[in-house]
Amino acid sequence: MPVAMRRALILCALFALGATAAHSFAPVAEREDLAIPAPGAERVPTWETTELQPALHPEAAAFEGRAGAGWRYQWNALTGTPHAVYGAGVQLTGGPIATESAAEAAARSFIAQNAAFLGADPAGLRVRSVVNAMGKWGVIFDQLHQGIEVEGARLRLVMTESGRLYYFGSDLHPSIRLGTSPLLDAAAAARKAASEVRFIPGRDLDEGGELLILPVPEGEGMGYRLVWRVRHRVEEPFAIWVSYVDAATGEVVWRYDDVCYANVVGTTAGNVEDYGYCYGEQDRRLPNMRVAVTGGNSGYSDLQGNYEITHSGTAPVTVTAQLDGRWINVNDQLDGDGTFTGTATPGVAFEIRWTDAWENDAARDIYLHGNRIHDA
Repeated sequence: MPVAMRRALILCALFALGATAAHSFAPVAEREDLAIPAPGAERVPTWETTELQPALHPEAAAFEGRAGAGWRYQWNALTGTPHAVYGAGVQLTGGPIATESAAEAAARSFIAQNAAFLGADPAGLRVRSVVNAMGKWGVIFDQLHQGIEVEGARLRLVMTESGRLYYFGSDLHPSIRLGTSPLLDAAAAARKAASEVRFIPGRDLDEGGELLILPVPEGEGMGYRLVWRVRHRVEEPFAIWVSYVDAATGEVVWRYDDVCYANVVGTTAGNVEDYGYCYGEQDRRLPNMRVAVTGGNSGYSDLQGNYEITHSGTAPVTVTAQLDGRWINVNDQLDGDGTFTGTATPGVAFEIRWTDAWENDAARDIYLHGNRIHDA
């Protein structure tokens, strides 16, 4: 059949669909975002590195009197603690540090000598991790208040294997005034959290919870809330929701999805006759195209032909597309609609390229120019 007739038939089908497109398309169900930002998340901290300012920080001056001068400081404005301190170093041990227990002992000895400076109660510190790598030891402590963990409160130290400390930082909370007896029990908190994330018993999993103290920025300082942190694994749409439920009021004050998503990303493009038959084919991006992950989500490429589809997992997936998008659906009544099928790796750009192998040149040309007319 002549090319001109083929184009005419496809074009007629295109415009016929255009009259009813608004009624013939069902919206793609997108994953609903149930996240609640952490209290104070809008307050992004700024860290300014300074030299010693004895009048402002006499405890730091006392530290330099013991450890020697020349240290640099970043201060946590909300807690009043030294967020990061680094310098030439101070020797903590009389010999090499060979074991995790020796590294922890050296760290605890330093903390005990500088408790006021660090805002630390040495008895309320629990080891989070001890790591040995590249000739150095790193020790991190969590803060406990009356035996309950304080969310995000850390004390970090880095020293050489020879026992010389050259970096430490404290984001501890030295002024907590809070009762630790919850009015809401763990089961009630879990039910409250589950009710807000479309949890279905028998299908989904309650992964339990724990009582925590949640720091909350208030004015120029900090307030504190006793909360239950609970986890729910929900299969549809898949997520592991971590919810912080106020142990007095039952309010969910913070919620995030603990799944690290590797989205399916790439471009939609094709070989098209942009200037006419006599000029051959050109490489062009094809915008506004619907792209689907088999068994997963779908989405549309943007005006530059870039797409990103929310996905959980890193295993290769099957990606499909047709010359079908937000505004244009090309129906080829001669050969039938072509379907592009390929295998994409989440997180790695995958090109959906339309050639004769997937759909004829007339259909590709109409899709490109139809979108241009709409977007003009």
